[in-house]
Amino acid sequence: MIVSLGAAAEEAGVAGLYAYDLAYYSFLGVMYLIGGVLAIILGIFFVKPRFSNKWAEDDYDYLLNDVIKIGKLRIPLMLIFGIILEILLSWWGGLIIIIPLLLLIFMGPKEYKWTEE
Repeated sequence: MIVSLGAAAEEAGVAGLYAYDLAYYSFLGVMYLIGGVLAIILGIFFVKPRFSNKWAEDDYDYLLNDVIKIGKLRIPLMLIFGIILEILLSWWGGLIIIIPLLLLIFMGPKEYKWTEE
């Protein structure tokens, strides 16, 4: 038997107007939990060895040259993973990657070249 989220909340004894809200926010909480678990897995197995260890070793050449090339445009891979974590962690979790990257690009020891010559 297929039961909608609103019907399941009504069966739990919640008034009709609040049944949908309860079901919606419960679903949202589960999705945040899944996104958080995926972000932790991504952070431990990919971001830490690829970016954090290089940052600790002061290997800025690697971080500035680890890019995806689209035509002549060079997009840092660290930026892409920061955006992915922003999405998975509800628009705040990727800041731990994006802020250091922006500092490295705009105030770092070397100038970052956005285009390939």
